[in-house]
Amino acid sequence: SESALRLQLVMAAANVGWWDWDLLNQKVKFSKIWKAQIGYREDEIGNDLKEWSSRLHPDEEEEITQQVQAFIDNPEGEFEVEFRLRHKDGGFRWIQSRGELLNNDENIPYRFVGCHVDITEFRAIEEERVNIEKQRAQSQKLEALGTLAGGIAHDFNNVLQGIMANTELLELITDEKPEAQKRIGNIVSLNKRGAALVKEILTFS
Repeated sequence: SESALRLQLVMAAANVGWWDWDLLNQKVKFSKIWKAQIGYREDEIGNDLKEWSSRLHPDEEEEITQQVQAFIDNPEGEFEVEFRLRHKDGGFRWIQSRGELLNNDENIPYRFVGCHVDITEFRAIEEERVNIEKQRAQSQKLEALGTLAGGIAHDFNNVLQGIMANTELLELITDEKPEAQKRIGNIVSLNKRGAALVKEILTFS
C-alpha cells in the first residue's frame, strides 16, 4: 500500500532496520537495512534467530538474551535494549533495539516485531563528552589542590621566616654559650630543610 511504501522510505532514510520474529516457528525476518547495518547483503543472512544471537558481543550475549526472554514472558512497559553486534568486518556496532509483542486471539504472544538503529557514532560522541567532563573535573580538582598547596606553602614560609628571625636574635644574645649555639645551629638547619620543602610544595602547586 501507499502508506506502507512511505513508511519504508522513511525507515530507509533514517537507516532503521526492522525485524519480525515468529515466536511459534522461531524464525526471524530481517530487513535489508538491518543486514546492511552490520555489513551484509540481503542474501547473506537467513531467517534464523541465530543470525542475531550469534553476533552478539560475548560480554553481552547472556544478559541480552535473558532480557529478551524476560520481556516475552512478562511484557510490561516498553522493550528497549542497547548492545553490540558483530559487523562483517569483525568489529562491533552499537545497536539500539526496540520491540513490541503481538498476541493472537487467545492472548498468547505469537510475534515479536521491532527495529534496529545503529547508534555507534552517537555512543562515540557521548563517550568523548563524558571523557572531556571527567578530564575537566580532574583538572578542576588539581587546580584546587594546587591553590591549596600554594596557600599552605606561603603560610608555612611565613612561620619559618618568623622562626629564623627569632633564631638570629637568639644567636646574638647567646654568643658566648657553646651549647646554646649548637642548639641554634640545629634550628637553623631544620629551618633550611623546611624552606626547601616549601619550594617543593610551591613547585607542585
